[in-house]
Amino acid sequence: MFSLICLNKFYDLRLFILRSIFPLCFLIASGVSVYSQDRDAALDSLFNSLSNATSVEQKIDIYTNISYHYRINNADSALFYAKEGASLALKSHVDTLLANSYNALGNAYSVLHFNDSALHYYTLAKEIRERHGLAVRVSHSLFNIGVTYYRLRRINESLETLKQSLKTAIEYNDIENQKSTLYFITTVYRYIRDYDKALEYALQLANIAISQQDKEALALTYSIIGEIHSSLNNIDMAKEYMQKSLELHYNIGKTESIANLLNNLAIIYDTEHDYTKALEYYNSALGHYEKQNNKSGISTVLNNIGYVHATLKNYDKAIQTYQSSLAISTEINDIGGIANTNNNLAQVALAKGDINLAYKYVNEALPFVKQYGDKSFLAESFEILSKVYISRGEYKKAVEYQTQLLAYKDSIHNKERNDRVIEMQTRFETEAKEKEIQLLKKDNEIKQLDATRQKNFQKYLIILALLLLGLLFLIYYGLHLKKKSNELLSKKNEELKLANEKLRESEINLKALNNTKDKFFSIIAHDLKNPFNALLGFSELLHNNYDNFSTTETKEYIGVINESAQSLFRLLENLLQWSRTQTGKLAYNPETINLYTIISQETELLRINADKKGINISFDVDNELEAYADKNIASTVLRNFINNAIKFTHAGGTVLVKAYVDENQKVRIDTIDDGIGINPNDIDKLFRTDLSFSSKGTANEEGTGLGLIICKEFIERAGGEIIVKSNVGKGSTFSFTLPK
Repeated sequence: MFSLICLNKFYDLRLFILRSIFPLCFLIASGVSVYSQDRDAALDSLFNSLSNATSVEQKIDIYTNISYHYRINNADSALFYAKEGASLALKSHVDTLLANSYNALGNAYSVLHFNDSALHYYTLAKEIRERHGLAVRVSHSLFNIGVTYYRLRRINESLETLKQSLKTAIEYNDIENQKSTLYFITTVYRYIRDYDKALEYALQLANIAISQQDKEALALTYSIIGEIHSSLNNIDMAKEYMQKSLELHYNIGKTESIANLLNNLAIIYDTEHDYTKALEYYNSALGHYEKQNNKSGISTVLNNIGYVHATLKNYDKAIQTYQSSLAISTEINDIGGIANTNNNLAQVALAKGDINLAYKYVNEALPFVKQYGDKSFLAESFEILSKVYISRGEYKKAVEYQTQLLAYKDSIHNKERNDRVIEMQTRFETEAKEKEIQLLKKDNEIKQLDATRQKNFQKYLIILALLLLGLLFLIYYGLHLKKKSNELLSKKNEELKLANEKLRESEINLKALNNTKDKFFSIIAHDLKNPFNALLGFSELLHNNYDNFSTTETKEYIGVINESAQSLFRLLENLLQWSRTQTGKLAYNPETINLYTIISQETELLRINADKKGINISFDVDNELEAYADKNIASTVLRNFINNAIKFTHAGGTVLVKAYVDENQKVRIDTIDDGIGINPNDIDKLFRTDLSFSSKGTANEEGTGLGLIICKEFIERAGGEIIVKSNVGKGSTFSFTLPK
């Protein structure tokens, strides 16, 4: 397989941001190179200043700057001097100095990848700056926090915080912070594969670079826009922006990134099967890497050239080029390059029919493949070995490696599927806030602006050249204007159509939100009514007959009231958790739960209701029985089932809760009563959202008809199902299953 060299996404642009905004705010920039001579000279100067410093304020400021200069090559030293500065700042009681020291600590922890600690100190710095009304500094802290959230993969929080930073940066015309924040917002959207949003913010960054005539920033931004278009499969646009970036890099003499751009352009032509163009760009990239003596780049491009020759069946050239790449990868101990190139050599040997040579190369690849840990490389090695053993007639060995190949392919597929699910979920959450913005529109506006300028220029030339034919020109212009008006009208109609579609989508979303609200209020009425009745009943009894009760009786009733209030509080907590899941504020959090604990708690919670009707309630569950589910969901569903069993059981009846592992190896919880039962024709109505089906209990208890519908949603979300069995006059069994 060929090797991709990123367009220094986390190298050049980070260097640009660092140069632009330090020391105002700190960018998490592991891997950024700075000139060692300049850094050493700066450190020498700072240490000299430290020895001559006379005030605490000066020492704190110097410690902070020393920490900053150590951040790349000696993170431990960066942390040490940041702590020294913070220690002095705490003693000085000067808040602004303390905020700067906390920010330096955040920087050091960030470089060490202790992101939770970095977030803690960035937040402390922000809080101090907020107290003192330092809006621009708060914006810088928000930027640091947003980037740290991104590194912790807390995507929604990262986007929200970065956008707050951007808003303040725009308000105070903080151009450098605007550029750095726009870059990282683009990065986050690219991570969740929301390329439309990424393109919108990248184009904003490009506009700022254009307005400032910052060619270096513009060159790097164009390369990012090209990559985004490549991800969107807009190949022509990808090539256009990469070419623009390449031209700007040549123009400003920034040679470090030119080779990478050439290599990635070559890969685009490679994927389009334009091998002539691909080889042209690969060879050009190779020349630049050789001038820079960039052995990693040379090795990568040689591998890619070999891949093209192998595709064109120029096997001798492919082998020669691969071997050159392998020699360099071995020299610089590039584990991934050694693994990849040996696999590629084995593939060429197979294509030539040289089975022994293929076997040699793949076995040389295997130790490096396993060390590198890339499952796709390992799957490729297993596939080659399977083909080798088939060619040798050793089918048992072939089947063995084919089995391992399938297992790794399944593993790779499952990981990709899980990544896609996470990305889709995250995109859904972020897009819900800003659906109406069309991100590609900005790109089209730039192109239309260029086209309009060119067209106006052409019109002026035509007017000057055809002055004597003015009448003819006016007629032509009138026809042209009419055509343009028709096009504009057609475009407006399309925009109106899109607006109507969005309005319909909003209406659907509004109905869903209203439905969630109705269910929320219904479960409050459904689950809180009986506990409140118990609480009010006993308190009223105590109030009206206090003088007639003995001290023992009074204490007993007060105990019952206290127990009811505590039970009611636990119930309210559960309902609050449920409401958060419905509004998306609380994620579904499955864990290993002990069912004996949950069933005993919920049984005791409703025992007061059962006692009032003279119903015997009990449970049968193993002390060690566990399930994998969200505790709040399991409690809510069980509580609803027990409450319904009490509701539809006559006085003197029984309710039994059983839990066990069923024949499908799922945990099953049965709530069994000997009550009035349900007509078989009515069972399906219990779970239908288009009907309001409810009946009174044996003591005329009221219900909303929504409790079981909510239970069904909960259990299906937990990966289980609800089973109902009932005979009229004999009782009912309501069951639900949970993963073991």
